[in-house]
Amino acid sequence: CPTDSQKLATGCEDGVVRIFNLQNIGSCSEQTPTRLDGHSERIFNVAWHPLVPNVLASGSDDRTVRVWEGETEMRCLRGHTSFVRPVLWHHERPNILFSGSWDSTIRVWDVATATCLYVATEHHADVYGLASHPDRPFFLASTSRDTSLRCWVVEDLAMPFLLKAVVHPESVAEVVSLQEPTSWAVFGSHADSAPPVLLHGAGSKALLQ
Repeated sequence: CPTDSQKLATGCEDGVVRIFNLQNIGSCSEQTPTRLDGHSERIFNVAWHPLVPNVLASGSDDRTVRVWEGETEMRCLRGHTSFVRPVLWHHERPNILFSGSWDSTIRVWDVATATCLYVATEHHADVYGLASHPDRPFFLASTSRDTSLRCWVVEDLAMPFLLKAVVHPESVAEVVSLQEPTSWAVFGSHADSAPPVLLHGAGSKALLQ
């Protein structure tokens, strides 16, 4: 876990996410991990949030992406028509999540409102990998069984900040949060209320230094 090096999450064949406390693990010891029950089929991937403690996403053969805070399922994102494979959090906008699937699509989710913002259909087979770098958070790479590696510029996610920089360059600092984000930045106050659009990652904060 990026915010807690003593936590390890696994996704299992039985559809259960398990969270282990590494402080309690010896060379041959056993422990009872925390169980996150909700998926009905095999889990293929889990991803800790890079900015917000105790927030985790999981993708499953049940075609859903589920988002957890602690032991509570906060969102169930439905839209993929086949097995979900990679899940990836955005490094700057805490409420944005990407997922790839055997249905050959990549979906961009607003977790706060539990809505799909965009569906990319350029791949021609299963999408197996998604990656992004904190220093280039609006650039995404994907890999697929169609033998291609595709690169994406997710500029629509950056547009509010680009417009502000052009129209009001003196106020760019207002869209960069210098505070550590909380779960409110991911989920908002309730499912139909998105949090303010702010940048929270190390890349944006470096611009102000």
